Amino acid sequence: MVPMKNFYTGMIAGVALGAVAGIIIDPLNDKQSKEMRKTAKGFFASIGTAMDYLFNK
Repeated sequence: MVPMKNFYTGMIAGVALGAVAGIIIDPLNDKQSKEMRKTAKGFFASIGTAMDYLFNK
């Protein structure tokens, strides 16, 4: 069984690599880029809150 820390590390690495590959394959214009940054900021804040809850419980 894989330790949970390794699982979360793998998930984060997969998301990061997927985002980089997506940006390379399909570059965005300025408006789309700003909207994506705004959405990603909220998304990563939610993930951070959830991970804090899991690790500090």
